[in-house]
Amino acid sequence: MLLTEAQQLTDKLQELFPRWTPTQTEIEEWERVFVDIENYDDASEALTRYWRSAKRLTPVPSRLIAIYRALLKDKGRQQKIDKSSDNNYLGFYLYRRDTDTKRPIYHSDPDKIRQQYGIFDFAEKLRQRFERIYGGQWQVVFDQDEQEQPEEDDIPF
Repeated sequence: MLLTEAQQLTDKLQELFPRWTPTQTEIEEWERVFVDIENYDDASEALTRYWRSAKRLTPVPSRLIAIYRALLKDKGRQQKIDKSSDNNYLGFYLYRRDTDTKRPIYHSDPDKIRQQYGIFDFAEKLRQRFERIYGGQWQVVFDQDEQEQPEEDDIPF
C-alpha cells in the first residue's frame, strides 16, 4: 500500500476513535501497520470491522492485524468455494432417499478423474464409500448437462 493511502486510513482511524489523541510516533506506527497491508480496500474493511467490535477507546494495532488476517482467511475460503463451484463439478451427485440428502461431487482436477478412473467407476467407488461411512443406500445421479449443478429441490425421482 502507498504511504498516502496509509495516511488516509490513519486519518479514518482517528475519526473512528475521536477520544483518542495519538502522538506523532503512534501515528507513524499506525501508518507502518497500514503500509504492510497490500490492499487498501482490505485494510479499510478490516478497520471498519475492528471499529465495530472495539471495546476500548484507543485502537490497538495487534487487534486490527488479527481482524485483517481473519478477513483474508474468509476471503480465501470464499475464493475456494467460488472456484470449486465454477468448473470443478463432476456432473453427478449422490442422493440418499430416506433422508432426502443430496451431495454434488466436486474435485480439484475433474479431467484427471475422467482420465484416470473414468467417471462411472469413480462415481461407483464414491457411492460405496458414502454407504460405508454414512450408512443408508446412496444412488448416483448424473446430470444431463455436466456444467449445470443440481439445486436442492431439483430431485429427478
